[in-house]
Amino acid sequence: MRINPEFAEAYVNRGLAEAVLDRRKDALADFDAAIRINQSYAEAYNNRGNAKAGLERYQDALADYDKAIELSPVRADFYYNRGNAKAELEQYQDALADYDKAIELSPEDFAYFFSRGEAKKMLRRHTAASEDFKRALTLAQEQRLTERLQRISREPDDLRVADAIP
Repeated sequence: MRINPEFAEAYVNRGLAEAVLDRRKDALADFDAAIRINQSYAEAYNNRGNAKAGLERYQDALADYDKAIELSPVRADFYYNRGNAKAELEQYQDALADYDKAIELSPEDFAYFFSRGEAKKMLRRHTAASEDFKRALTLAQEQRLTERLQRISREPDDLRVADAIP
């Protein structure tokens, strides 16, 4: 950033590293800097929302997720994150709408189905919640199998790994 202080991505990347280290306030400052440099950087708004949510500032996080979605309405993870913030605020019906949109955009992500199931459970829609939990489990199992197969494809000489797959 010393070389190019106007490089918004550098601030976002450092902010992500700080968030992993649980330094959310430092992360927040970097996401703020990225947004000052580029007010159209949807990822920066989303990440700032995540940092605020990590600080339990869910209402503030919603404004950032709204802006991220306005700038990039095709990102399923943005809707998912906003849904999570709404769920934390016990706005389960509104969270459902965001989870529905996330699933529409990315129907193979088990976390989206799981979170939607949780929201339905809180709304006492137990049968519908159960369906989402079953779908989440199926997708999670498929993802684990895919990850195993990808590891095997990188290690073609080790047939013992292939034998380990049920």
